[in-house]
Amino acid sequence: MNIRKSEPNLEIKETEFAELYDEMLKSMRDNGWLNLQLLKEKSAGYSKFLEIGSGPGYIGLEIIKQRDDAMLTGVDISEEMITIAKRNAKKYALQNRVKYINEDAQLLPFHDNEFDFVFSYRSLHEWRNPIAVFKEIKRVLKGNGSFYILDLKRDIHPKIKQTVLEKTFPAELRKSFLDSVNASYTISEIKELLSNSGIEEYSVVEEPIYVHINGTINPLN
Repeated sequence: MNIRKSEPNLEIKETEFAELYDEMLKSMRDNGWLNLQLLKEKSAGYSKFLEIGSGPGYIGLEIIKQRDDAMLTGVDISEEMITIAKRNAKKYALQNRVKYINEDAQLLPFHDNEFDFVFSYRSLHEWRNPIAVFKEIKRVLKGNGSFYILDLKRDIHPKIKQTVLEKTFPAELRKSFLDSVNASYTISEIKELLSNSGIEEYSVVEEPIYVHINGTINPLN
């Protein structure tokens, strides 16, 4: 098993990377490759959402666009991503139901028990202190609230990794994809992070490329 390696500093400028990542997720959305079915199922019945690592916004916007009662707050450490997410919210005509904040998820600027549902898409491997973030997720969730996290897994089969790499578009993001895979976690590592965060009720399910993490906060804990 390869040892996990934190993502290196970007070799392209932050603004350029944000625009390229926006282009990639937009292409994935348009081609139906975002893998949102489980997120849609797990978030059903909730209305006050928090997205950690919101990026250009497509994931959260896709989730709330058909739910008239849903409100979304997105948090991202990149100012460039926040700018793009606000731009995309206007394209979805959802700017009145979403709010994007430039913050580090290790110390979320929200009250305890504020959200029904917290989710994150392909950002877990970027968290500098994942235990701190999981503790914050637990804190801001209401009793019986749920969280869902999708991320890449480090132990992708080499042939599958190569296939995904070749299909990654724009091509400038191919090295970034490999860096993200190398910075991702295995199932056993994820379970250890959750356990050390004090989260007890969760499931971790793997696919060839992704890991799905779903949990519920018990109000008695």
